[in-house]
Amino acid sequence: MIIERHVSPDGVLTFVVEHVDDGVTLLGFEESAWHTHPNLLDREDGVTDEAATSAYIDRLLRSVSVVGIRRKGGVIVEIWIMDDPMFEADAHADDETLEMRYWNGRPWSI
Repeated sequence: MIIERHVSPDGVLTFVVEHVDDGVTLLGFEESAWHTHPNLLDREDGVTDEAATSAYIDRLLRSVSVVGIRRKGGVIVEIWIMDDPMFEADAHADDETLEMRYWNGRPWSI
C-alpha cells in the first residue's frame, strides 16, 4: 500500500513510500525498480527509521539529493537517488544516456 506519493514539479519523477504485505517499507520511484529501505539509510546513532525516512525524503524534495535517470532509446530504464554523483556519472552503458538532476528539474553540475 502506497502511503506517500510525491510528484516532481515537472511531472517527470514520482517518488513513493510503500508498505508491502510482509511489513517491509520501500522508498523508490514509480518509474523504476530501484528502491531502498529505511533501515539502510545513513543516520546518526539513535535516529529512528521514521526520522531517517523523513530526512531522506526532505533532502530529495528540497533538491539537495541528486537523482540519476538512465534512459535507453529515450525510454527511462532506471531512476535512483545517487550516493556519490561524481563516481556514478559514468553509470550507464554506451547505448544509454544519464541525466543527473535535482527534484526541481535543475541539472546537477560539479
